[in-house]
Amino acid sequence: MYEGLTFESKQAVVDAIKQFHFMHSFNFDVVENKSDKYVVMCNQYGRGCYWRVRLSFSKKHKRWELKKINGIHICTTSIISQDHVKLDLSVIAHNIVHLVKINLGIEIETLIIDMLQRFGYIVSYKKSMDN
Repeated sequence: MYEGLTFESKQAVVDAIKQFHFMHSFNFDVVENKSDKYVVMCNQYGRGCYWRVRLSFSKKHKRWELKKINGIHICTTSIISQDHVKLDLSVIAHNIVHLVKINLGIEIETLIIDMLQRFGYIVSYKKSMDN
């Protein structure tokens, strides 16, 4: 992620931030979520990590833009998990819908393996089935 990066939609912004955090085993909190502004910060903000990012919608370009990144993630998670708290149903559904469309009888285990390869996390059987 870098300043000036643009996105087609707010959902693309949310997905990119989640994916960044999956890949680096970080976690974040949404600070501001408005129709034209989205701000997130590390959930360890103020306790050693000062990473914070601000995105806004550009009326001129009709795209979302990463306007400002404060600090870098210097935190590490003390808990090793097989699942990421932000790897929620909407992210899973968005990433597996094409697999299910191709093969309606696809095995849940196949979907779990796909998520493991994409994000490095083992999605619970329940999360996979709920989609």
